[in-house]
Amino acid sequence: MDPLLERVKVRPETHSVIVDGINANICVYHAVIGFHIRHYNVIVPLDCCAGWPAGREILKTQMADPAYSYNVTLTQSDEIDFAPTLALQP
Repeated sequence: MDPLLERVKVRPETHSVIVDGINANICVYHAVIGFHIRHYNVIVPLDCCAGWPAGREILKTQMADPAYSYNVTLTQSDEIDFAPTLALQP
């Protein structure tokens, strides 16, 4: 993932990453951790995370730890506002 992000000029200081998917407490959690340790601002719309119903609760509990509070935000999809961005230069 790092080479792709570098190639398209997606950097922690300029971009936020939205993570959703299946199995909130496994796949989504590990994707969030990957971006978290690279210092991206990570947004997780919980209503876009499928799988085992208790999985979202486990993800919420894991992300409630203060270690994640500086760059991980749990939200709902209707709370996400997409700001216009400049076109990427090749």
